[in-house]
Amino acid sequence: MKLLLIENDINTTLKRIGAEVASKLKCDSRGSCIHFAELFILEIEKVNPDLLNHFNVIEGYVSELNYPQEHTWIELPNGGTIDPTIAQFGKDHEGYTKKVVYKGTDMDYLTNYMAHDDTYEKERENHPQKYFKP
Repeated sequence: MKLLLIENDINTTLKRIGAEVASKLKCDSRGSCIHFAELFILEIEKVNPDLLNHFNVIEGYVSELNYPQEHTWIELPNGGTIDPTIAQFGKDHEGYTKKVVYKGTDMDYLTNYMAHDDTYEKERENHPQKYFKP
């Protein structure tokens, strides 16, 4: 029973941090999922790096009107998701299809995006009004 409580606490903490990050972003705009995932990882790193062991970053697809759309979301230890950016697909989206699963500790996810000159971080810095709520 104690292990279950710990898992629930971790899920609750990750969801709370996810909600805080999402509250600052325009989660309904196309492409916001990668920004959310990146900012979520960076915030977890600041708040409690041990939590990086307790979630996955998923790159895959969401079907929208039977057409697969690239998407990124967070998978929790209990199999649930943190995905505030699903709103970018409207109400006609269907299930998730996983392509690549990164552990939260697998910094290759961030390195993939941050190692290039055209990083998402630079994009947010150069166009904050496009990604962040006023």
